[in-house]
Amino acid sequence: MTPQTKQRLRAGIVMTAFALAVTTVANAQDIKPQPEPGKNCLGLVELDIRQSSFSLDPTVHMKNAANATQITVPMFAADYEKMREGQKLDSGFRTGSALFNGSISWRNVTVKKKKGFVCE
Repeated sequence: MTPQTKQRLRAGIVMTAFALAVTTVANAQDIKPQPEPGKNCLGLVELDIRQSSFSLDPTVHMKNAANATQITVPMFAADYEKMREGQKLDSGFRTGSALFNGSISWRNVTVKKKKGFVCE
C-alpha cells in the first residue's frame, strides 16, 4: 500500500467518524447509560469553558462568569470511559492577551457532566 493510499484511507475513516458523530448528536434523543453491544456508539460529554483572570477588579470576574459556556461534545466510547466529571482538560495561559492587552488570564476547560451514550 502506497503512502498516498494510506493517507486517503485515514482521511476516509476520519470523515466517516465525523459524519457519525454529527449525525448521532443531531439525533440524540435517546441517551443510554451504557453503550449497546454491536452498535456504533458515541459518548456525550458536557464541557465547561471559562476564563480565569488575575485581577482585583470584581467586574473582570463577573465578565468571566458571564462569558462561561457549556458545550456537548461527542467522543468515542474508549475516550468517554477515560473521562471523569470535574477533570480539567486544558488550562492554557492566554499569551496573546498578555502581550497585546496586558491582561493575565487562563482558559479553563473541564468535564462538567458525562451524559451517556447515543447509538446508531
